[in-house]
Amino acid sequence: MKASRSAATRAQRIQRMMEEKPVITYQDGYEELAHAIILLAVKDYRKVLKILAVEPDHASGLKVKRGYESFFYSRWFGILTDADPEYILERLNKEVSA
Repeated sequence: MKASRSAATRAQRIQRMMEEKPVITYQDGYEELAHAIILLAVKDYRKVLKILAVEPDHASGLKVKRGYESFFYSRWFGILTDADPEYILERLNKEVSA
């Protein structure tokens, strides 16, 4: 009897938790991960552009910049988002040069 009461209590707590908090699906997690990947690439690309604004011939900066540009035009980027890579890169370049 005690075991069934504690199981019922657990079930009630789980039910309350489900009512209080939205259920997160796997799809939500994948979308959040995709957004995080893209946001990190944007931040890193912006950082490289700022370095190159000060030192345009910075060899490793140029190499990293090309690597990020390759990512933004890659198939992998297209899988992660429908965003236009040209628009993102143009906007970041304008932002840093302003």
